[in-house]
Amino acid sequence: MGNDARVAKEINAAAKRLAVAEFTAEQVEEAAKNCVAIEAAHGQLQTNIIQQFDQLLRALGAAYLAREEQQP
Repeated sequence: MGNDARVAKEINAAAKRLAVAEFTAEQVEEAAKNCVAIEAAHGQLQTNIIQQFDQLLRALGAAYLAREEQQP
């Protein structure tokens, strides 16, 4: 299961728990804010991972080209 699917499943499960429990409006609002924050943090983390992977590929490519240029 990918990260997106896992996060969506966790948020869905939390929403179902909220639907069957008796919470105040403030508690439901706080839970909703937390879900949005979790989803936003997940998206930012995913972006950071993609950027780091891109940087790694660029560095590996540059190192490979430098090594190829040094060989006779």
